[in-house]
Parts: sequence; structure tokens; C-alpha cells
Amino acid sequence: MFDKVFRPINDTTNSSRKGRSRLPEPVRSPTRGGIFPKAGTQARAPQIPQRLSSASQSLAWPASPSANSFHLRQLKQELAEKDRKVKILCEEVEELKKEKESLEREIDQYDDECFKMEAENKQLRDAFVALKGNPNHHIDDGVVQSRFGEIKFTIEQIVSIRYSSSTTISKSMRLDHPSKQLFSNLVEDVDCYLTQPVGKALLIEAFIWNFLISEVFSGNGMLWAGKAFEHVKFLSRELENDTVSLADLYRWNAHTASMLFSMYDLDKRRIQKIAWNLRASLEPWQNKSFKEGQCDSLDKLVLLAAKLDADLARSKAEYMVFMLETIEALNGLAKNKYGVPFDQDYMELESGNNDRCGDVELVVSPTVAKVGNSDGENYDCCTVLVRAKVICGGSKAGRRQQSASTPSNSFQPQR
Repeated sequence: MFDKVFRPINDTTNSSRKGRSRLPEPVRSPTRGGIFPKAGTQARAPQIPQRLSSASQSLAWPASPSANSFHLRQLKQELAEKDRKVKILCEEVEELKKEKESLEREIDQYDDECFKMEAENKQLRDAFVALKGNPNHHIDDGVVQSRFGEIKFTIEQIVSIRYSSSTTISKSMRLDHPSKQLFSNLVEDVDCYLTQPVGKALLIEAFIWNFLISEVFSGNGMLWAGKAFEHVKFLSRELENDTVSLADLYRWNAHTASMLFSMYDLDKRRIQKIAWNLRASLEPWQNKSFKEGQCDSLDKLVLLAAKLDADLARSKAEYMVFMLETIEALNGLAKNKYGVPFDQDYMELESGNNDRCGDVELVVSPTVAKVGNSDGENYDCCTVLVRAKVICGGSKAGRRQQSASTPSNSFQPQR
């Protein structure tokens, strides 16, 4: 056995016999049975299986404690850096949210402004179309008469409930008393009217009508002009003094009223102020038992008058609402609204008064006249739509005879 293992390499006995060279034959290990190359051949490295190689790598020696602590510190630093970056990003997100909210508020403000501008533009367009396409605001004569009748009925209802009781004239309330000065230019004998319920009611009706004419239906009113009231008032007076053509003036008035009414509507603040002044003026003559809400308010009365005045102002026809002083005292010198002759073209007797003798003693309600038409023509024609309600005094003998036969619900003043 050992002889075969340690056979010399240069033994060529077998090769010489067969006449060719042969590779060295492998020799088995006597101990492990492995295969070794014969002497004179190059040994190959043993091939380790791949599974064994990976397993050996996984069974490497564990790292030292110092290496683990270093690795842990490194991880903590990386984590802290990430936390810092996350915090910065969160702060940036919050800032972006605030900027977004601010932008949204600005957008809402711009939207509101745009909405208001669109509404104003629509109003201006509507006003322009109204003036361009249909500048004539037409109101029928029957409507004018009906609406003045509505105002008169409202005044009568307010007076009958709020100021109906008679007043006892004390020594402290002589003719020069401030509260009686309200009526001094309406009737000659103020005490005679104030001490009788019917006479007092008629006198207060006359005062309310004069107040509405002065504050609503005249150039001092223009409740449709809004904040342009003072400018339009000044310009109207200048044009009335210097104008050559009344037709052009009336057309200008109609166009101006239509445009301003479309822009501003009625001035509610001035309406409330006028109603407050009227209420304060008549406060001393109010019934002691009266409570607010028992009748229509004075605010509603002024509003009715303001709406009617706006319709009249927008028409090319010129409407005049006046008490008798306007006709009899065009020079502006007369102060009293009584003592004028009865004229059936402009006035009619108040219900319960049948005396046409003598002069007018009290003008209860106004005259309403129309000059021209809604087309801006025929300004040389005047039509009386509503005649004034008046009370005539008559002669002393006639008054004495009538007082004996006058029903108790009618009023005949006695001097």
C-alpha cells in the first residue's frame, strides 16, 4: 500500500510500455480517503460552498461597546437634525396658512367691493337707460287727485285722534305765546278756533298742510335729491331767476329728479327729522290721553308726501302745491293766509261751511295745479287738479243768523 503511495514520479515503466504519456493518477489519502494529485502536478485550491461562505459571514464577531455607543450617538444626531427640519417645515406651513387666510380675507374684501361696484354700476346703467329711453315719467291726473286725497284723509285721522280735544286758553297763553304763534298767520282769531274741538281740528289740519308744503313740496324739500340736495336747490333757484324758457327749465328739473331719485331714493334721515319737527311743534296741543300707536305716525304722513313729491318732480309737467298766499302774494310781501276773496276756480268750501259771503277766514288744505303735460308741451295751459278747502267768515249779521241754525257738528267761528 505504502509502495503505491510513494512511487517515484519519474517511473516510466508503464508509459514506456504503452508508448504514450499519461497524466499522473490521483492517489487516495490513506487516512481520510481524499484524492490528492500525484507528485509533480499543481494542487487546486479547495472550493468552499457559497452557503457556507454566507453563513460564516453572518457568524462574525460582535462589535465592541465603544462602536455601539458611537453608532447610537450618530443616530441621535440624525434624529435631532430631522426633528429640527420637521419643526422648520411646520413653522413654514403655519406661516403659509396665515398667508392663505390673509389672502382669503383680502379676496373676500375685493369680492364685497366688486359686488358693491356692480350694484352701483347697475343703478347707474338703469338710470341712464331710464333717462335715455323713457325720460318722461307720466302720472295720471286721477292718480294725483287720489294720492292727495289719501294724504288729506291721513291728516284728518291723525288730528281727530291726536289733537281732537278743545283747549282752554289760560292767561299765560295770550296771542304772543310761542305755541300760538304757529297759527297766527293762518287765521285772525286764534283763540276762537282753539277753544272749539272742530275749529281746533281744522286749524291744526291747516298748519300740517302748510308745514308739508314748506318742508316737502317746495324747493326746501327735494327729498329725492339725497346728498346733492343743497347743490340742486342752489342751482334751481339760479336757473329760475335767469332762465329764458320755462319749458327748458321744467325739462331740466324732470331729468335731474329722475337721475337723482334713481341714485339715492328718498332721504330717510331728513324724513325722520321733518316728522320730528312737526311732532315737536304740535306737542302743546296734543291730547293728554293720547298714546303712540293709536293712529298713523307723523313719519308715515311725511313719507306719503315725499313719495308723491318725487313722482311729481320727475314729470315734465310742472305741478304747483300751494296755499292761497302763493297766488295772492307773488311778491312775497304778504304774511297772512286769510282775508282773500273766495274764488271758486281755486277753492271750495269745507264740509259744514256754506257761507260764501265775505273773505276767506281759514284755508284748510292746498290747491294743486298742473302746468303743461308729461310730454313737455303746452306750458301755457294750467289745470287745477285739487281745489283748496276753505272756510269763509261772512258778514256779522249772516254769522249770527247761521249760528242759530248751524248743526252742532259743523263749525262757524264767532267773533
